[in-house]
Amino acid sequence: MNTYGIALTPVIPMRKEPGEREEMVSQILFGELFTILDTQDNWLYIETLHDSYQGWISANMATFIDEEEFGNYQKSHKSYLTVPSSVVRYQDADNAGSINLSAGSVFYNVNAGIADIPGRKYFLNQNNISTGAHHDIIKTAMEFLNVPYLWGGRNVMGMDCSGFVQIVYRLNGVELPRDASQQISVGETVSDRNQILPGDLLFFGNDNGGITHVGIAIDPENVIHCSADVHIDTLNDEGIFNRRLNKQTHRNLQIKRFVYKNINH
Repeated sequence: MNTYGIALTPVIPMRKEPGEREEMVSQILFGELFTILDTQDNWLYIETLHDSYQGWISANMATFIDEEEFGNYQKSHKSYLTVPSSVVRYQDADNAGSINLSAGSVFYNVNAGIADIPGRKYFLNQNNISTGAHHDIIKTAMEFLNVPYLWGGRNVMGMDCSGFVQIVYRLNGVELPRDASQQISVGETVSDRNQILPGDLLFFGNDNGGITHVGIAIDPENVIHCSADVHIDTLNDEGIFNRRLNKQTHRNLQIKRFVYKNINH
């Protein structure tokens, strides 16, 4: 079996253990690459290229590629679907059809709106793709308002807090780690809440110092985050005050800021 793969379905669930009923810890989006570390029956233990996250996926959902193909994709110029949900047409040797993809899906070497991925051409609306260059963190985040919360989710049908942040930042030129507890390890620390800038990451945790939640600052008084769904809440000295519940829901604020870099380079 090849030791490399690419996702050519809209979403591949990644699970903590091999089995359809096991906990979903993340998702692989269309076009994302992974390395196969182990196998068990019809399950693959994999590590994603973009964030080095590990988990189990069904072998039935993987498209296997060899080392040369993996390397070529790794070095290729990448484009990302920017709209929360988009229908993309394709054509292969046998038929034509369409596929519904989520923001953050990856295409390689797009030329005049056409991307070639194993044996198939994808026809893209060039207004709906980006090279990941920084443009507007807050504008991007607002595109996901009302997307429901889903543990392990990274797509428009459901996201968790760190999955939401990861996709928003990808579309603005930064590949972040997968989980909030990992994301806090990167970036520049901002010590004063009054110095918050739009797009800063806001981390919250428990009294033992563990990180349990992340959101994106709109300004020093407001945060957009995924908790029940993607929505805007009030930010105060303690943390997040939930407007719907009329109570404090997240505490122990820590702030991180990032220098934006094009993730194609």
